[in-house]
Amino acid sequence: MDATATPPVKAGCLKIIEPDGHVHVLKGPAPGPEASIRITDKKLLRRLLVIPDLYLGEGYMDGAIIVEEGTLYDVLDFCALNLMALPTGNAASVAPARQDNVIGKAQQNVAHHYDLNRALFELFLDKD
Repeated sequence: MDATATPPVKAGCLKIIEPDGHVHVLKGPAPGPEASIRITDKKLLRRLLVIPDLYLGEGYMDGAIIVEEGTLYDVLDFCALNLMALPTGNAASVAPARQDNVIGKAQQNVAHHYDLNRALFELFLDKD
């Protein structure tokens, strides 16, 4: 992470400790949630810069993000509070471009996620 590319923060404080021990502090002028996280995987660090909304949860579930101070709720509150502070044109703004949902494929995507077989419902629903 480049210290000169630090995103603007509106409120709270999040300390991020990289795998090599380098520390970044994201602090806003207003009070808010405070937490500290350790990232144990260099690959995850790069992924968080590209698609943070996806890899934050995955990294935590995989054990590659450890909350050292505060709670997971504090980390999530910090992220939610400051999400709108990110400038347009950052890596997160390319999210629509990476979605494979062109017109011809949209119907397939919907069917894949929502068309469920009747047999599934018969497993847990009775005749009433």
